[in-house]
Amino acid sequence: MTPEEHKEFMMAQKEAIEVAKWLLGEKIGRDPGQEYVLQWIKENAEEFRRNWPTYSAEWRASHNR
Repeated sequence: MTPEEHKEFMMAQKEAIEVAKWLLGEKIGRDPGQEYVLQWIKENAEEFRRNWPTYSAEWRASHNR
């Protein structure tokens, strides 16, 4: 992975975490906090990384407007 591709991957993962955190916050009526971010990483980062080759094209298309 080139440095630019790594940067793109990290931005996409951060965005995925923020969306998931926002959705949970809406559901529970409060900010789930930093603990949720760590939980997301433990539970989802490996799958996100595995699916990145497929997801990356969609992410690029949505961010190159």
